[in-house]
Amino acid sequence: MNESSGKSSGTTPVTTLHGTPTGTLNNTRWSWYLLVSLIAVTSAEGLSWSTPLIFPTGIFVLVIYGLHYLLIMDFLVRRRALTLRALAVGGVVIGFTTESLLTKVIWNPPWDEGETLRILGVGVFEVGFIVLVWHAWMSMALPVALTLRSFGLADILTPLQTRRILLALPLTMWIAAGLNGANPLLILLYSALNGFGILLAAWLFQHNARRQPFRDVTDMALTRRERRIVWGLTILVYAVFLPHRAEAFPAAGPFVLGMALVAGSIWLLGAVRRADTRQMPPVGPWRFQSRQFLRYLGYFLAASLVLSVVALVLNPVALPLTFVLMMLSIVPGDAYMLRLVWRLRPRRVQLQEVITHG
Repeated sequence: MNESSGKSSGTTPVTTLHGTPTGTLNNTRWSWYLLVSLIAVTSAEGLSWSTPLIFPTGIFVLVIYGLHYLLIMDFLVRRRALTLRALAVGGVVIGFTTESLLTKVIWNPPWDEGETLRILGVGVFEVGFIVLVWHAWMSMALPVALTLRSFGLADILTPLQTRRILLALPLTMWIAAGLNGANPLLILLYSALNGFGILLAAWLFQHNARRQPFRDVTDMALTRRERRIVWGLTILVYAVFLPHRAEAFPAAGPFVLGMALVAGSIWLLGAVRRADTRQMPPVGPWRFQSRQFLRYLGYFLAASLVLSVVALVLNPVALPLTFVLMMLSIVPGDAYMLRLVWRLRPRRVQLQEVITHG
């Protein structure tokens, strides 16, 4: 039986790991990735107010991030390594690659007025919070995990983790109000429009899934041809945007350090995938938990509006309080990633394998 990444020989169709012909799942797979990308981009860019309106005007941002999500999730599902920590590390990879080569934020953020704290030419806040906290968790791990849970993959999160995430997510709207002074009505409008786009994408996926259902996480895996297309488009994006803000490129030393961080994050993703291989248990046909999904969405909209109003009422103390909360989140977020690097360092992993397998 061939994996989804393999080529068909003769008249034998390419199949997923459990035997479903990949050609019969094209519509379901692409509508699924549209849904996941829309939810994750709304979380990453919409909640930070960087691109507050993803649907229908932020399609360009959706495509750029969506290509990264496709590659990361395809990389993980082919080994059944779709775990919460693997998704978080995938977010780190996206953060380092996009915030270095595309936006140059880790070196010279556009909001810098000469007060950015740097170590060896790399921004401390930009790496410590934007990449290792925001991109890791808000860009990928939490929104994707909640999406998977809404479609029946309950094992990716424990009930306690789900409750904590639902309590924490609306707090991110404090950032939009505290840092940007956004009008609560505007926040509600943009959130409602983004939510409507997400519901449309969910309906499209469910419509396709009724005829071509996912029966396992490996059904998400791209075919070899699809993977080549996605890689080609991703490389094109970097070729086009590499000259963007060219003046923000640093000297050779900080640039090399930035590329080392990119390479290190990619290594960590591979290490987590090896460690978490086959950690995702088989599941039956996916079923959209519409009531659960709408409950998540409704709670988020209501709580976001309340918190944004509170942030504006507390202005001007909301701004310094927001910075304090963001800086405090750096400590546990960065410590988690450093601990993961330490646990998965090559010599330790090799020693554990020797002990385990004799």
